[in-house]
This record gives sequence, C-alpha cells and structure tokens, in this order.
Amino acid sequence: AVADVKGVRTVYFGSGNTLYALRADDGRVRWRRALGSTGANDPGEIESSPVVAAGMVIVGTDVHNDRGGHPAGVYALDAATGRQRWFAQLAPRTGEGATGSGCGDVWGSASVDAGRRLVFVGTGNCVSSPAGWGRFAEAMVALSLDDGTVRWTYQPHAPNLFEANGRALVGLGNKDAVYYAVDRETGELVWKTKVAEPGLVRPGSNFSTGGFIGPTAVADGVIAGGTAVGGAPFLHALDAATGKLRWQQPIAAATYGASAVANGVLFVGGTDFTFRALDLQTGRVLWSSEMTGAVSGGSAVVGADVYAVAGIREPGQRKRSETSGVTKFSVHGRPVTSTPTRSAPSRSTRPPRSTAATVRRHAVQRRLQPSQTTARDHALDDAAHHPRSVEGGRPRAGARPGVGMGTAGKPRRRDGRHSLRCLHLRA
Repeated sequence: AVADVKGVRTVYFGSGNTLYALRADDGRVRWRRALGSTGANDPGEIESSPVVAAGMVIVGTDVHNDRGGHPAGVYALDAATGRQRWFAQLAPRTGEGATGSGCGDVWGSASVDAGRRLVFVGTGNCVSSPAGWGRFAEAMVALSLDDGTVRWTYQPHAPNLFEANGRALVGLGNKDAVYYAVDRETGELVWKTKVAEPGLVRPGSNFSTGGFIGPTAVADGVIAGGTAVGGAPFLHALDAATGKLRWQQPIAAATYGASAVANGVLFVGGTDFTFRALDLQTGRVLWSSEMTGAVSGGSAVVGADVYAVAGIREPGQRKRSETSGVTKFSVHGRPVTSTPTRSAPSRSTRPPRSTAATVRRHAVQRRLQPSQTTARDHALDDAAHHPRSVEGGRPRAGARPGVGMGTAGKPRRRDGRHSLRCLHLRA
C-alpha cells in the first residue's frame, strides 16, 4: 500500500511477521513493527498487502503450518508511528498441531467500507474438523473499523467491495476456486462462480495450494485475479453483476499475489518471476517484466507508478528467489533519480533482448546495479498505446477516467519512444 502520511509518501509492506513503512522517494525506513505475541520470533507471517484507512495500516496474518497453536488475525497499526491500535484474533490457539493452528488464518488483503466503518477479510480453512474450526474458519468476516470487533461472519480471502444492479456487494475468491458475491449488509449469498479446479490438500498440513489465494481486483464492472496450483494456472475475469466468466488467460506459473487495476489495466505478479500488465476488458497481455524473484504479494498503483514486491522461498516452487525487495515501475520517460542498495545477485536467466531495447535499458542501468535491472521495457509499447493510457498529462482520445493512476503519467516521450524505469527499495 502507498499513502501520504504526515506529508510523507509512504510504502507499506510485510516481510515475514514484520510490517515495514518506507519513504517512497528513497526507500528509507520510517518504522517497522514485528507482529505477534512473541515479537520477531513469532511464527506468524504477512502474506498480503496492507490497506491504509482512517489513519491506520490494516493487515492480516497467518501462522503458516505452525505447530505451537499461535493465533493469527487482523492488526490495525497507526500509519504514522506503527503503534498498534487494535487486533482481532480470528485463528485461536488450539494446541492441535499443524492441522488445527491454521483455522482462521488471514491470507489476503482487507477491504474497507469507510462509510459503514467496516473492514472485510477472508480466512483460511482447516483440513479436517478440529476444535479450532469455529465461526471464523473459511469465512468472510466483517470487523468494526474503529476497534476491530466482529460485526458478522459468512462461511462458504481478500474481499472486494462493489455494486451490481444497485445492490452493495462484497466478494471473495476462495481456495476451492469459487468466487462468492455476498450482500454487504446482511451476508446473503448473491452469486458464486467456479473458475478452476480446487487446490491440492497436503496430508498432515493445514493448507492447500490452489484456488484463489491472492486477492482479486474490481473495476469497470469486472472482477479479475489469479489462481494458484491445483487446477491449471489461469488469470480470470468475471462479470461483477452476474458472475459469468468474461475471459481467462493462461500464465506460466501459479499466482499467489494480489491483483491491482488502474486505468483499465490489470497488474498481477506470478511465481515465475514475472510481473504482468493486461487489458482488464479483454485479458490481452500489454507488457510483462522479469523480476529478481517470485511476486507473491500485491502491487500498489500511485499516479503513474506501480510498486511490486518480489521474493519468496516457499518449498515446491519451480524457481527459488535469491533476492527480495520492492520494485517501482513507471510508464513515463523520466530518469531514475536515486541509487538503490546492492542486493545479492539473482541466479535466474533472462531472455535475449532486441538491440533497440538494449539501448534504452543502458540508460537506466547507469543508475541501477546490473543484477537489479529486471524490467523488459521494450514490451511497454502496447501499454503506452492502450486506449485508457494518458499522453501529455491528458487522457488519450476516447479514454475515460480510470481508477488509481489518474492523468499524471506521460507514457509517450517527446522523441516518440517509450521506456520503463524501476527503482529497487530494500528494508
């Protein structure tokens, strides 16, 4: 998440069980806070992007197959200082080992309805039916924005808020590969759609690895997001009013990260070390960028800049990340103005690039460490010519205002070329 706090543009993200707040301009740490009952040694993890609302940073945690019965839930921290404002415990201490401890984990990002003062989250499931499987296991939960108290639960991971046919809905994609749309006030099911085969349950563990894991995004009447292993790894788009499939796009590997939409463009990362931009309405890939690691967290869009977190070392992945950090992309031609801290080189290989693309990349490499330059900017041309993109600070002909990116970006340079900049921030 990215937000202006006390006059400072700040990037918020989680790593392990620690939530970080970095200055967006230079990557310096404003504050960091270890979540959980035992501080830095707590087995809890942050698997999703935080949300900033009402002066707070709201983020969910999970215990990820912990055998000690540690609790997980939702934290709200002061956005300026990192001080804890409230905690909603949704995964109880059961003492039942791996199977019991995962009930009620929060794997996805929260959604906030500021008018109703509600926070919505989705929770994880249990393999069997231990004592820990209560009202918060595999559920959609509504919490008070003010103090974190539970307002209602619906049991069918982060919910989406949208309206369809004049009705306020909240929706989520589940590990069973089904997307559910529910009435926001009452919790009544409105529609549900299965997009792929469900995840594969691992015996003796508290998790499966398929279905919807990363939160989906909603814009312009379309719900879009990715599913992980189990069924085929696809990106999916649903009609928000009816739940019918609009399109599906095959990708090379499982998708764990949250999706984001701005100006009709869908941004999503994958475990194949790739960050992608797609046309929200058609599913056409506009550009893709190789990263230094798997993108298992969500991206944040601010103006013409997109922030993405790369780096995951989960077992069973086709590739293992050797580096981690935050990458800032921009779709205009302004140069990078700050030099990142060197990180360990990636062992991943990169495909050949065209001569024209190499020339443009060299201009960026003067300010970036070679091992950190991961963007294939020659693939950006389609995105810059997208009908919802902007030119000269104004929407292109026929474009209509979008969500998030506004009209501040300038994808086309005066020399007619397009470029992509990336700034790596490391905590």
